[in-house]
Amino acid sequence: MGKRQRQHHTDIPPEEPEDDGSVLPSTAFIHEKTKLGVNGPTQQKVKVIAVPMSPRAGPAPVLLPDEFRPTDYNRGEQIYDLHSTDDDDMAYLAASDEPRELRDSDFPLREWVRLHREEFLAAVLFAEGRGVHRDHTVCPGCKSKQAEYRCKTCLLGGQMLCEACMVEQHRAYPFHSIQRWTGSWFAKTTLKQMGLRIQLGHWVGDPRCPVPTAAAGDDFVIVGGGNSVHEVGLDFCGCGRGGAHTTQLLRARLYPATVEWPRTAATFEVLDEFQLLSYESKCSAYEFYHALARGTDNTGLRPAKDRYHEFLRMTRQWGNLEMLRRFGRGHAPDGPAGTKAGECALLCPACPHPGKNLPPQWKEMPENRQFLYALFLAIDANFRLKRKDVSSEEADPGLTGGWAFYCEVQTYMAHLAEHWDKPQERSTCVAHDAVDKPDREARGTASSGIGAVDCARHNMKRPSAVGDLQFGERYINMDYMFFRSVAGTDLMRLYVSYDIACQWHKKIWERMESYDSEIHFEGEGKFVTFLVPKFHLPAHIEECNLQYSFNLTPNVGQTDGEAPERGWANTNPLASSTAEMGPGSRRDKLNNHFNDVNHKKIIGLGGCP
Repeated sequence: MGKRQRQHHTDIPPEEPEDDGSVLPSTAFIHEKTKLGVNGPTQQKVKVIAVPMSPRAGPAPVLLPDEFRPTDYNRGEQIYDLHSTDDDDMAYLAASDEPRELRDSDFPLREWVRLHREEFLAAVLFAEGRGVHRDHTVCPGCKSKQAEYRCKTCLLGGQMLCEACMVEQHRAYPFHSIQRWTGSWFAKTTLKQMGLRIQLGHWVGDPRCPVPTAAAGDDFVIVGGGNSVHEVGLDFCGCGRGGAHTTQLLRARLYPATVEWPRTAATFEVLDEFQLLSYESKCSAYEFYHALARGTDNTGLRPAKDRYHEFLRMTRQWGNLEMLRRFGRGHAPDGPAGTKAGECALLCPACPHPGKNLPPQWKEMPENRQFLYALFLAIDANFRLKRKDVSSEEADPGLTGGWAFYCEVQTYMAHLAEHWDKPQERSTCVAHDAVDKPDREARGTASSGIGAVDCARHNMKRPSAVGDLQFGERYINMDYMFFRSVAGTDLMRLYVSYDIACQWHKKIWERMESYDSEIHFEGEGKFVTFLVPKFHLPAHIEECNLQYSFNLTPNVGQTDGEAPERGWANTNPLASSTAEMGPGSRRDKLNNHFNDVNHKKIIGLGGCP
């Protein structure tokens, strides 16, 4: 069957009706609106005059063939493209122009307040007491003892049981919250107080360990189970079956805070929950932990034991382990120690990667096709992500090294120390305070901000391309990040966007020759074009507006070069917490968040059919 052609119709507007000399009505409708304010109700009246609608002002009529049927593929000489008119189109065309009458469901909160609020409040208050179990005084489990206990965490939390039955029911759920009926109200208690012991090294149902060893002082705290902080009775296996204490905890999905005689652990689930919540809301470990503590007791009468510092240490270690796990380093023969620079950074899948997403003969493509394999980079600095002059590299060296987005700190700092005293030429364009007045940004800080190299087309951080700034936006800092980002690339065309590119690029190749050969860019046969982002360009002098404009540069499409500016919005909310961190903690935190930003970008990219 041949391709069906679309048949076009010409809409001819109806003729203007002749003026019959009729007088238009004065006022047809009066709309009244009442507003409630601090000074009482006020009324507003709006008069609406009803007039016939002008045919020319109305919607154009939609003309369809008289004998149109969706199942007709070919009817005489009338051929229709069925792909252009589907059932949704017909439903839209057949719909009335009159607005739908409003329903209660269009205003769910108003409906809830009017019809259901009192009902819901009564149900919540009903659950505060014994509820439907107010007359059930005998335990339904053993059918002999008094039913005085209930679990708030279980799905059917109102079920009343005796102490022995409640403990037996919770051997596999030792982190649930239990309440005891006093005769007038429910008082908090714990499964530890009721006699429940957690035996590590032996599964539920196995014979109990013949040589159980209680935690030091029988004082063990679990952070997390049931969104609370729990004091539990915990016994390690002493018969040799379970292994080391840390091994026993980890096999039970409990992360120990220390290696020797641990007294605190966090559930794997709460560590995952904190990581995701931190990525989405940028909450700090302090805020998250104290929310858990308030979930344990929100009155201050029986506060949970303070394990904040232990939780902080566990979250850092967990983030590092998750990075290694996700990038396969746990299965590598050389283990974490063999991780290379940038190996744990998620790459932009839409950027060109020779050997991964480019055709084998991409270098031999004609000149007019080479722009398809160009790499677009955007450089920028962020002076909101400062770090105060606290701690030191010796006290807080960090866990990720140069595995992800941050440059490896030892080589980076050695580069800065070697070239720190080199004079930096002043701008011949407009003044740039971050360059010309760096002391303003650096006062009272160990790091005045960070610099980064992003993928300019897809707004993703690049591996080994982030570094701390010490004294404003110095060229020696930004040079190092740029050369690290492009190290080893085989791509032939690079477009580099930077808001001070007009000055920064002038002697970049001269400066490169003075740097360590490890970061030299092999530029033979390659084309590098330096541009200024579109939003920043109007602030430059006229010469820059002509020479560094994306709009006047061929083969760049609609790239604007402002990707880093949009990307900072994801991490700027971290500034208040990272400013107080040590250098290693801050790098680890930002590395994890940059990876999450890239991850969300990747899963949000459109897939191929």
